[in-house]
Amino acid sequence: MPWLRNCDRQPGSGVRCPAESDGDPVGMQLASRRGATLRLRTVGFDHRRTEGTYACFNLLHEPVIWGLRHAVTRSAFGNGAGAAAHGGTPARPAGRALPAGAGRSNPNVPRSFGVLTMSTQIGRPRIAVVGGGRIGSTHARNLVELGADVTVVEPDPARAAALSAALGCRVVPDAAGLPDADGAVVCTPTDTHAAVAAGLLPLGIPVLLEKPCTAQPEASARLGALADEAGVALRIGFQRRLSPEYAALQREYRAQPDQFGFAVFTSLDGAPPPQGYQVAGGSLAFDLQIHDIDLVLWLFGSEVVEVSASQSDAGAAADLLVTTLTLASGTVCSVVSKRASPGGCQAYAELIGSRTLLDTRPLTAPGPHPDFRSRFAAAYRAEMAAFLAFVEGGPDELPHWRDAVAAETVCARIDEALSPAGANAGASVG
Repeated sequence: MPWLRNCDRQPGSGVRCPAESDGDPVGMQLASRRGATLRLRTVGFDHRRTEGTYACFNLLHEPVIWGLRHAVTRSAFGNGAGAAAHGGTPARPAGRALPAGAGRSNPNVPRSFGVLTMSTQIGRPRIAVVGGGRIGSTHARNLVELGADVTVVEPDPARAAALSAALGCRVVPDAAGLPDADGAVVCTPTDTHAAVAAGLLPLGIPVLLEKPCTAQPEASARLGALADEAGVALRIGFQRRLSPEYAALQREYRAQPDQFGFAVFTSLDGAPPPQGYQVAGGSLAFDLQIHDIDLVLWLFGSEVVEVSASQSDAGAAADLLVTTLTLASGTVCSVVSKRASPGGCQAYAELIGSRTLLDTRPLTAPGPHPDFRSRFAAAYRAEMAAFLAFVEGGPDELPHWRDAVAAETVCARIDEALSPAGANAGASVG
């Protein structure tokens, strides 16, 4: 089998190219299958080494020169990786149609399909990360490791210096100092999301906005409408959809949807957030439970018709939120979210059916995980890889702003059920 190696621009030379002299295992094993499809399996690739041009032959034996930006590897998604495993189509170079039958519908394409995102343009994607806190620094690191040219907007001088030293990326104090960018990731406090995202719309670049969108469904819908009017793709950071165990759960459920009448979604944060942290929307529902709310809506594809909730506090802060959602399909979901808990960050789901119990825990990366960044490390990396692919014209796999509005609407109903008026009505909101 031929190997795809880092090489200089060599039109027509694409079967074998010189390997790197330092022994670093770069390259993609390339094999063909019947039906004119490509099977790409990641063997190893240093995403920071993308300065050269990669050459290969397509199955019609035409020399193709692609500037390789990055790869969505199996390690990013875990077992069963890539766009194809999420119901999308493999990424492709601009201007070249996929072979007939390519994608999940083609039996010749294996389930673990390594997806290459390639571009006919030479150079690295330029990504602005607005906000350098816990999640902003995580996204910036993943983007740098995936080969992007990253600029972080961080006004705090100490944090900016630490980011620059740790990642070797450009850090500017405000958005006015941003260079040209191909995409932006917004990781600022929730109450700034609308203003920051709206300020990026005139740039005409895709924007990935951390959850929640605004913690106000109506305001989120207005922001989404502004993005649509500007022709800007506004996507939301519900990264758990890209975590391998939840993707597997969705596949299993959709293969036998009528069997499961009850589900439990559990998120244990491990420890309270750091001092000074702004609780999104002022509630545990918008700040923590919204992840599982999005998973419920995404997994079952059914409207929530009834909400009941109870909450207990630890000191002055909400610590435990237990919500029951009744779906139009008849499925009942219990959603448990807790800040402080022994054993670190844990998140899992169980689907209980008449003959089957599906539990994500056996598929979860072993812990303990000190916080959510460790627990969902693979999902965050996959999220940034998917965003880079989208920026470069690849598949659109990230949650839409309308998904944020749907989840925020349910969170607002949870808060309503917890309010004195909701409590007097039996803590149930239809």
